[in-house]
Amino acid sequence: AVMSPVDGLITRTTPITVSGTATDPHLAGVTVNGAAANLGGGSFSLEVDLQEGANPLTVVAADFLGHTSEVSVTVVLDTTPPVLTVFESGTEFVGELLLGRPVVITVVADDATEVELVATIDGQPYMLGTPYDDGGSHIFEANAEDAAGNTTTASRSFSIDNDPPLVDEISPPSGSVHDGIAIDITGRVSDDAAEVTVGGVTATLGAAAGGWIGWTASGVALEQEGFNLLPLRAADSAGNATDLELTFDRDTGAPQITLTAPAEGLVTRFSALTVEGVASDSHLDSVTVNGAAVTAGADGSFSHPVTLVEGANTITVTATDVVFHETTVVRTPTCLL
Repeated sequence: AVMSPVDGLITRTTPITVSGTATDPHLAGVTVNGAAANLGGGSFSLEVDLQEGANPLTVVAADFLGHTSEVSVTVVLDTTPPVLTVFESGTEFVGELLLGRPVVITVVADDATEVELVATIDGQPYMLGTPYDDGGSHIFEANAEDAAGNTTTASRSFSIDNDPPLVDEISPPSGSVHDGIAIDITGRVSDDAAEVTVGGVTATLGAAAGGWIGWTASGVALEQEGFNLLPLRAADSAGNATDLELTFDRDTGAPQITLTAPAEGLVTRFSALTVEGVASDSHLDSVTVNGAAVTAGADGSFSHPVTLVEGANTITVTATDVVFHETTVVRTPTCLL
């Protein structure tokens, strides 16, 4: 009987001692894989060198009459630690990771024997294949031990950033009016940002200071007269993004003035005259009659009394919009008192 090793033993040690008992009153000898074992008191033993992998060990006991008895066991020698490959969401995890989402870490162990894996994140137990979403910097560690007692460790660093960048101090402000077909837009973004785009234009980022980065998007197109909607996106390296919508009005035309009174070339014998008309502009700012401010209605209509003098008179009506486009209409009534 073979007492040691047990059949199926997995070990990382070589050589090993094969030992057991052989009972026969006329025992001639015992061999292990053909090599003579040491005998004494009905027991045998022999030190055997193992090769990497499975090692069949055949013990044969023989008596002087040529009768034999045979027992075989197999011992596996495994001196190589497991090889670990770490994956994050199905992609091999090498180096450091910065993510804007939970990590899902799995490990594949390559070894000749069964491997036990224990995983931790920041020293706390982690169940492989489950999402982990705590923000900040972390260390993942997988400790593996195979059936022979060989061990290995795989360690990876990762950071989870769940917060999108902050955007502030946008200039010119959203909702403003401009007389050009393109404008420069500036602002600042929190210093975790990696990119800012406005209306399809990638902004130039300045140096970080006090937790902020200044940025400038140059030549952002206002593609149409009137209302323009421009998307702004600030993104960090982890993929978190802040999305805003900016609105700007393009006004490249001057106001239009329609005077209903006085008519051109008017001749009157009355000195009192009311100037009436409509000033049309989506961004009308002011109307004046001979330099005096006139209040225009919501539809741009206005009226203003003037006093004519004997003879030729000049009436000047000027309309100005918020981007300083100006239109002037002149009438020259004659008063014959």
